Amino acid sequence: MDSVTERARRAESVAVAQAVLLGDLDAVRGAWGLSGLRHDWEAEDDPDFLFMSGVASETDGFPLGPERSHWHPSALARNDAELAEVIAWWDASVREACRRIVDRYGPTVLGPVAR
Repeated sequence: MDSVTERARRAESVAVAQAVLLGDLDAVRGAWGLSGLRHDWEAEDDPDFLFMSGVASETDGFPLGPERSHWHPSALARNDAELAEVIAWWDASVREACRRIVDRYGPTVLGPVAR
C-alpha cells in the first residue's frame, strides 16, 4: 500500500475514533467501523484494533445497516432494546481504546492532538 493510501486509512481510523469520543457514533458502530479498517493499514496487530474486532464479533448479530429494512418492526424493537444495553456495556472500554487510537495515530494525520 502506498503511503498516501495508508495515510488516508489512518486518517479515517482516527476520524472514526474521534466520532466515538465526541458521541457522534456509538461504541458498537465505532467498533464495527474500526474493525473494518484494521486490515487496511498497519493497525492489523494493534491491540486496540484487535479489541474493536472482538467487540464487532460479539455484536455482529445486531442489524445496524441496510439489513434493518428486512426485519419486522417488533423484532427490531426487541433488538434495539438489547442493543442499547450492549452499547452501554461496551461504551467505557471502547471509548478508552478510541482515546488511545487518537493519541497514538492522530498526531501523524492531524498534527499534535489537543487535550
